[in-house]
Amino acid sequence: MMCHNRRASAEADAWREFQRKLADAGLMQEAWALVEDGPPKSAPGSIYYLNLGAFLEDFRAPDSLSPAERIVYAEFVERLVMNGVFRPEFATPVLVALHV
Repeated sequence: MMCHNRRASAEADAWREFQRKLADAGLMQEAWALVEDGPPKSAPGSIYYLNLGAFLEDFRAPDSLSPAERIVYAEFVERLVMNGVFRPEFATPVLVALHV
């Protein structure tokens, strides 16, 4: 049981770190760098980096996305629009698909 609690705590810490890092990203290059610098697949939180990489490929939400991930992805897409990376016409269907 203690091992499960430690894993859950490590997963929560990894989520907070991922969320903070993605909140700092305002360009595609920064998001891709986040994916590339992510933890190994067996590490807590690795799914967040894998999901982000899949999302960046074609801007479709992987089925495994949590509601919280959908929110931070939407915020990232909105920053891309604010930074002139995406036009609003491109961002709107992506945001709709994220269901936020």
